[in-house]
Amino acid sequence: MVALFWTALGGVPVAAGETDYGMGYSLSHSSNMTQSADLRIADWTQALFLGFGYLEQTVEVSARLLAQIERRYFLHHTYSSNTFSYVNGSAVWTISPQRFAWSADDIAREVRQDITLADTPTNRAQTNTLSTGPDFSFHPSSVDTTTIGARYGRFALTGGSGDNNRSAGYARWMHRSSARTTLSLNYDAVRLDYDDSDLFNSFLREDRFARYELHSLLDNLTIDAGSTRVTRDRGEVLNNSLARLTASRQILTESSLRISLAKDFSDTGSALLQGIRSATGQADALAPPVTDAVNGGVYKSTHSDLAYLYDSAHIRFLLRGYARNLEFVDSGLEYNEKGSNVDGTWLFSGMTRIRVSTNRLSRRFVTIDQQDKESNTAVNVISQINRNVSITFAVGRAARASTVAIRSFVDWHAMVLLGYSTGPLYAALSRR
Repeated sequence: MVALFWTALGGVPVAAGETDYGMGYSLSHSSNMTQSADLRIADWTQALFLGFGYLEQTVEVSARLLAQIERRYFLHHTYSSNTFSYVNGSAVWTISPQRFAWSADDIAREVRQDITLADTPTNRAQTNTLSTGPDFSFHPSSVDTTTIGARYGRFALTGGSGDNNRSAGYARWMHRSSARTTLSLNYDAVRLDYDDSDLFNSFLREDRFARYELHSLLDNLTIDAGSTRVTRDRGEVLNNSLARLTASRQILTESSLRISLAKDFSDTGSALLQGIRSATGQADALAPPVTDAVNGGVYKSTHSDLAYLYDSAHIRFLLRGYARNLEFVDSGLEYNEKGSNVDGTWLFSGMTRIRVSTNRLSRRFVTIDQQDKESNTAVNVISQINRNVSITFAVGRAARASTVAIRSFVDWHAMVLLGYSTGPLYAALSRR
């Protein structure tokens, strides 16, 4: 997958970048590895992982890549040993400044296959999503820009179904109405062709919308309004309105607030690509969380997200609340979900950090008789032994209360992790 990512850029040389690498070992214990109400099995898990981080910022190439492979062993053989990889990479090759560029994005990670079941190793699958293609820009005037682009993509799911090829294109006309505001007209199209055309319904999705953008020192606002159309190979054509709003405010030097609202159509591959870390920027801590479940086909999504971040030299605190409705067109699965996340990190000393996180959600399935309430709380103490070696101690509790009694559980878990890293581009930790 990493080789495919770089090949998508046409073999662009990468010798000008910085690279850090590392490795780690973890030993963890779970009181209820099967996350079951009636078949509680305690087990120990060993994990070995190896990875690297790469960063390049030159005139021609901007690239950022994080890659890791992890091997897990279950000491009491509750599950078979398994291996999974994690890749998060983005690159932009500027062939002609402000005229012609080539982009490549790739994300590989484990995701939950069936959201109605417990999040166990047998209910997780390896995915890989690739997108690459050119962008052309034209400047008919000093305030107007026309951009067209094309993308080839591939979504692959190991041990499951839903693999597909995607062909996408877009066209944008942008008018800079002032130093801070831009108006644009946009057309996006993506065609998904599934390998198993009998099981999954291939489709063409077309989005037509107008966009208003405001960017200032403290405020950012983006509003999209338009329509979306899904033409399936089998079945009726779907038409719906498209509406998106994202607004952020820098409250103080250390704190910021962001709200996101959206109503549109999407699919698993498109949703996973939203988790790409940009090649030209830092990770956006306030961005809405990426989907963690695989379902084939197109789905209608309505979601809202409110996040607050406080980030100072010694304390980092993230507070989030969200609500969403997902309706999968072909399978008929529909559910409503509300959740919250509190995540705080305290720099206890120059060598030790303490992180406390808690996630809660309530999920109601509209099409089946099931309601779930899930929670996950963890405390991590990360101590830097020296410049390269760190040790992490973690304890936590995961629980689910479900109207389907056998799917309720409580699981207490603990972990110790020893990591080695040559520098800040790679942090030795489990990315499950």
